[in-house]
Amino acid sequence: MELNASDVASVSSQLLPGFLTAWIFYSLTAHPRPSPFERVIQALIFTMIVQALVVVLYYALLFGGKFFSVGAWNSDIRLIWSVILACALGLVVSRFAQNDKFHKVLRDSQWTTRTSYPSEWYSAFRSYPRWVVLNLSGERRLYGWPEQWPDQSSQGHFLLDEPEWLLADGSRAPLPWVERILVPATEVQFVELMKEGGVVDEASEEAKRAKQLLIAAQDKEKSA
Repeated sequence: MELNASDVASVSSQLLPGFLTAWIFYSLTAHPRPSPFERVIQALIFTMIVQALVVVLYYALLFGGKFFSVGAWNSDIRLIWSVILACALGLVVSRFAQNDKFHKVLRDSQWTTRTSYPSEWYSAFRSYPRWVVLNLSGERRLYGWPEQWPDQSSQGHFLLDEPEWLLADGSRAPLPWVERILVPATEVQFVELMKEGGVVDEASEEAKRAKQLLIAAQDKEKSA
């Protein structure tokens, strides 16, 4: 079956809103782009939603035309409104995908246990903004405030504000000449999220005992 130029233009104009919505969504969120086939399916779903919104808008304008003039409805106006609604849909979906509010309602209603974030890695940093300790390769530990973090644990960089090195004896080595430090995610073995708003008294018995246990565990691992 062959399609002429007018048929191709018609099909493209109908599918364009869905691809536009998908492009906005993946441009504004940390969600990884799926395979080309999955992207086409998502674009078709977004297209169906946009077309449904256009129909609702058409009948709303038709009803409003009984009371005031809204102008003529034609294919050009339909295309313009499709693009406008596709952009609005992309922005709305992106917003909900980054604040977890929609999924929170579903979790509270026990419809799901998932979040709107792309991974547990991203969810931890997004849900718990606080000071962190990056445990790097070579038994190095770096403390600081994560202004930015990678979308995935396997690539990207951490941008730490007010960084300090944590030494083996539990003391800190500030870096007064460094404002921020950029750390590759591939160098990070695991991340410690510090307690929110809590300043640990390093002179307390609990802190001393924790340091002794950590040092003993490290010494045992080295001697093994």
